[in-house]
Amino acid sequence: MRTAPQKFSIDELMNLTKGERDVIYCIACELTDNEIAMRLFISKDTVKSRLCSIYRKFNLRNRVGAVILGYELGILKPSNVEQFRNVENSTSDHTSRICLPVRQQDMKEIEALVDLLARRMKKYLLTEAM
Repeated sequence: MRTAPQKFSIDELMNLTKGERDVIYCIACELTDNEIAMRLFISKDTVKSRLCSIYRKFNLRNRVGAVILGYELGILKPSNVEQFRNVENSTSDHTSRICLPVRQQDMKEIEALVDLLARRMKKYLLTEAM
């Protein structure tokens, strides 16, 4: 149990896997285990496993400690998380938030997939109407 705030070193940051860092970012966005699992395309059990690993590695007791850890390690910055709290009509709907940054290349691929899906849906609807 941590009794006082402490600073962690870069060496300790290296102890976190990318998956654990992603989970810390998502809990800072107030997502539930189910929402994190959906957002990261992993199972709820994997989310719980990553949380337990974070707690064990840094002797933490809960999500609050993990978020504090994220700030102390520099994983989280107030501007990154605060933007999701200011989203219009988002007080009760966490599922509409995008908590992980999307690279420009990923965005282009997503747009291409959406376009492909729209064309296929249009073709399907036209054949069904005949």
